[in-house]
Amino acid sequence: HQHFGELIREHTEVVLPLSDLALEEIIIEPSLQVGLAVQPELKIMILQDLSGQQGALPLLQYTLSELYENRNGSNQLSLATYRALGGISGALSRRAEAIFADLTPSEQATAQQLFLRCVTVEGGGVPTRKRVLMTSLLANLPAQGRDRLVAVTEKFTRWRLLTLDRDPVTRSPTIDIAHEALIGAWSRLAGWIEENRGNLRRYYQLQMLTQAWHESGKDN
Repeated sequence: HQHFGELIREHTEVVLPLSDLALEEIIIEPSLQVGLAVQPELKIMILQDLSGQQGALPLLQYTLSELYENRNGSNQLSLATYRALGGISGALSRRAEAIFADLTPSEQATAQQLFLRCVTVEGGGVPTRKRVLMTSLLANLPAQGRDRLVAVTEKFTRWRLLTLDRDPVTRSPTIDIAHEALIGAWSRLAGWIEENRGNLRRYYQLQMLTQAWHESGKDN
């Protein structure tokens, strides 16, 4: 709890929804400050892809970072590079895979379990993200496992692929996948979900049955 409380204080920020004009300024102004031009076609495409997306600012952050790193010495951020990266979803996937590849084998196993715990497969069979209490993640873990979980969580929250928060009622620390788009964009995560689809659906059904049992007063 102490470790996650520190992470929450470090990574939690309040970001209000941004207008298209504000997003346009965020795309153009930082580029100009470092002597880069932004193709008008690129700006239009990014704004179109961000339309209706929750958490547009972090998604834009990933995209611009990837465009900058892959400009190949050019002084221009181009639509061609954006398309080569796979757009916003591609930027998310590339960042997630880069973080995962930099983990140790034991940390990779922890990351797999962490992300699967943050996914649910409901009756319709479509995987979606879910908020998880830290207490449920830490339960029965030895000290070394807890430290590893904290380390892995910090690496993914640093790039805002995971979000730390608190339960609105109990104020207990929680963790969540930052963007629903990551579930479909990151092929490794999609593969984990497919391999464990049956277990995820059974876990969801068990949660619903448990909730109904509690609501019935724990009827025998």
